[in-house]
Order: sequence, then C-alpha cells, then structure tokens
Amino acid sequence: MSSLGALQAEYKENTQTMVTTGLIGIGCIAFGLVMLYYFWFGMTRESWFNQILFVIGGLCALVGGISCVITYFQNRGGRVAIHENGVLIERKGKTLAATWDEIASVTESVEKMHMNGQYVYDRYLYTIEKTNGETMAVNNLVSDVKRFGETVKRNTFARLYPQAVAKLDAGGNVSFGPLNLSADGLEAPGAKFTWSELSAVEIEGGQIEVKDRDGRSAFRGNWAATPNAHLFVGLVQNYLPVQ
Repeated sequence: MSSLGALQAEYKENTQTMVTTGLIGIGCIAFGLVMLYYFWFGMTRESWFNQILFVIGGLCALVGGISCVITYFQNRGGRVAIHENGVLIERKGKTLAATWDEIASVTESVEKMHMNGQYVYDRYLYTIEKTNGETMAVNNLVSDVKRFGETVKRNTFARLYPQAVAKLDAGGNVSFGPLNLSADGLEAPGAKFTWSELSAVEIEGGQIEVKDRDGRSAFRGNWAATPNAHLFVGLVQNYLPVQ
C-alpha cells in the first residue's frame, strides 16, 4: 500500500512457535480422544465420579487442542511489516494496514511462561486499535515480536504524546481505560489525586504503580489492561512535580 511508504522491517512467521503450537494441538486432541474412548469402553458404569472426571478432562483437552490447530492454520504463512508511515499485517489471506496517524491505541501484554517451575520465555500480545474501531493483534507466532512491539510503541508515542499534552493543557481529559488524566491530576476508580500529591510512577511485575509524596502506593494498575500504557507513563512523568 503506497500510503504506508517505504518498507523498513519485515517479520515473518515464527517457525518454531508455529510447529510447537500445531504439535501441542494434535497431542491434546489425541489425549482427549483417548480419555473419551476410555470413558465409553473402558470404565464400569458404577464409577460415576471417575466418569465425570474423564469426560471433563477429555473435553477440555479436545477444546484446547482444536484451538491450537485453528491458531496454527489461521497464522500459517503470515507476516508483519513495518513501513515508514505505518504497519501492515497479512494473515489468513487478508491484509490489514494502519498508518501511524490511524492508530488510536496500543495495548501490550507480556506474560512470563514457566514449565516445571522454570522460566521458559515471554509471551507477547500487541493489540492495535485504529481510530475507526478496527483491531489488529500480533503475538509470538510472528518472529521477533518484541522488536515489532517496541517499534510500534515508539512511533505511536511520537504522535500521540504531543496531541495528549495539548489536550491536557487546554483543559481536556485523556482516558486510558478506567483511568483519566487532566491538567489537575489523576483519577482512578474510587480515587482522585492532584499532581502535587504524587511523586513517581514505576513499572514492575506487569504493574503500573504511582506513588504519593511519602513514597507509598497511591495507585496500582495492570499494564496489560491499560490501553496506551506507554503513553500514560510518559504523561504522568511529564506532569509530576519536579523533585
């Protein structure tokens, strides 16, 4: 699409993740079928409690497996591209695009995955919402998804930040889900703070924490549940009193 400008980076499907997702799906389906088969032909009718457990376990395995297989085929051959003026996503034979000016919000979710108590990898999900309400999602099924997300956040911040500052300085509000910022302060569900009452904003463990003048937590919110969390943090830092 010519409006997107020159291609700057391309991220194709993550082959390892795609194969793993497909194999997990097939394995779960097979396990679920075995459990249901054993329920019908291998159990006595008197063991009703075990029957219920096998049915529930088998159905859960089937649903999870089918979901993985669907995900595999939906994302097979997909690619994401960063252009000079926006982003393009190709998946399931469809092409979705958004210029930087068309992007209203970016929501970033990062979940640390563990196996047998050991950290394995970070699972990323970036949800991009356009000004017309259309959404696009990119996750680990795309290679180097973290770099993609950082690029999107950097470009959207460069455009949204000046607009938000101008709106706040003119007496307006800027919303981030249930959070509202104004030139006077921060308003969260059940709480309201003036900027003079606050001292710092920190991100730790997937949480955004705003502290009061005594260093105590005034507000905590989930980063993954906050649209444009990167913009929220930047604005709060801008309006906090100089220490």
